[in-house]
Amino acid sequence: RAGDSFIMSLDLKYLAVIPVMYKDVKYGCIVVDNCMKEIEMNEHDIEILSVVAMNVAIYFRNKQFEKEKLRNEKLSTIGKVTSSIVHEIRSPLTSIKGFADMLLKNYNEDAKIQKYLGIINSEVGRLNNLASLLLDYSGNKNYNYEKIKINDIIIETIEFFEHEFKIRDITLSTLVHEEIYIKADKYKLKQVMVNLIKNAIEAKDKSFSKLNVSLQKFSTYAELKIWDNGKGLEKEEMERLFEPFNSSKLNGTGLGLAIVKDIIDNHQGTIEFNSEAGNWTEITIKLPIYKEE
Repeated sequence: RAGDSFIMSLDLKYLAVIPVMYKDVKYGCIVVDNCMKEIEMNEHDIEILSVVAMNVAIYFRNKQFEKEKLRNEKLSTIGKVTSSIVHEIRSPLTSIKGFADMLLKNYNEDAKIQKYLGIINSEVGRLNNLASLLLDYSGNKNYNYEKIKINDIIIETIEFFEHEFKIRDITLSTLVHEEIYIKADKYKLKQVMVNLIKNAIEAKDKSFSKLNVSLQKFSTYAELKIWDNGKGLEKEEMERLFEPFNSSKLNGTGLGLAIVKDIIDNHQGTIEFNSEAGNWTEITIKLPIYKEE
């Protein structure tokens, strides 16, 4: 491995490598060489290094807690404000759509009026969709956890997009044969899948497009990977990926991935993006395996 070759090139003779980790979370390692005394390290030296490594790990963990706390406070504030605004907006939207539908019936022979009323209804629908996303993001924190087979969620989502794969000429490859059970909210997990597959489809910018979906079982978790050879993500996009109201799409709300992250977090899982701008994107989701109580 590259790391081993680098360490060997340093000609270190009295090397000690201490992992920096908190519980199961690995942050790195401390590499020490007793080059001054040129003697092997004893148990006391290793104990001191272990204490140092433990304190470094605690520091990183505390920083992570601070970041999570700030994010939760931000989400809470956004939730309260958006929830009240959305409820105020929805009432006039309902009235606008009602009157537009009534006019559509009364002026069904006037093509120009039909066109304009159709635009009104379309825009009302778009605003209602945005309102639903805002409410989902800010207020709907109730989860109905049950034992589910994650394979079913994946297959149902793929079947939902089958027509879109055909018309966009996207080659789909799946490897989800092994039955894997997890404890999850089926509706919310499907929401995650729909959002991520939709993003992968919209990332198409090549004549030959591929989408790979795979599911693998490990000792304590299920690993779902979604890979596409679309336009990829720039470094700046990667850094702000899960920020609410941040979107590179023309008509994007910037809430889709923020909702996805929130759902995965509530399932005690993790989500990770890797991407190369102009070439590919890979999403890795890890969710705990169901354990009989």
